[in-house]
Amino acid sequence: MDGRPYDGRVTKVVPFGVFVWIADGVEGLLLETSHEIGDRLTVWAAGSSPADAAHSLPARAR
Repeated sequence: MDGRPYDGRVTKVVPFGVFVWIADGVEGLLLETSHEIGDRLTVWAAGSSPADAAHSLPARAR
């Protein structure tokens, strides 16, 4: 899988996943429910900018 790593922080938990902050003003939805608010993780997502990546976060997280 092609992708760029982004360091992020979980900001909101919803029944179907979590929202991850990856840059000022940019959050993306990660379709994993095993994280809590404040968790720091690295997400891999396609895109050349954080704004592009926010649309493709469900790729993978560590």
